[in-house]
Amino acid sequence: MDFSEDNYDRISTTQSSRRSSENLKGWDVFISTPDSNNFQNSASKTFTCILKLLKVFIAFFSLVVVLSSGLLSKAIILLVASQISGITKKICVFKFPEKTFTYKYDENLEQQCWIWTMFLMLVIPDIFTFFRSIRICLFKSFRKPTTSAFLFLFNTAMDMGIIQT
Repeated sequence: MDFSEDNYDRISTTQSSRRSSENLKGWDVFISTPDSNNFQNSASKTFTCILKLLKVFIAFFSLVVVLSSGLLSKAIILLVASQISGITKKICVFKFPEKTFTYKYDENLEQQCWIWTMFLMLVIPDIFTFFRSIRICLFKSFRKPTTSAFLFLFNTAMDMGIIQT
């Protein structure tokens, strides 16, 4: 038997791989060994640095988009609220030598339009949320509660004062 250094490394590697394969489970047959070179080259460091910078840029961009859209929505709501006021406004005045014509529009009609605009701006998101909830409730699969569970919850709600008879 040859006990040279190369042969010894080969024997120890064979025995260690035999030992490790005996200890492995049936579902864990693949062994991932790290590369002998544990250092990163400059290209992968550059790539990692670029990925980190890209993540920071995307986070900052998302922050700017969310804040600006929130600011824009509040500004539009304030604009609509300011237009609801009943201040008399003149649209145009025509001056002719013999007569002056002033065109006034119906402030009440304009005020009603702005009120409806404000109402729809505030209610439409809730309506969409309601329809989404109805869709989820109608099309999801779930088990019906047992009669005893229903009675227990009903009696608990009555005891807490949520349901009054």
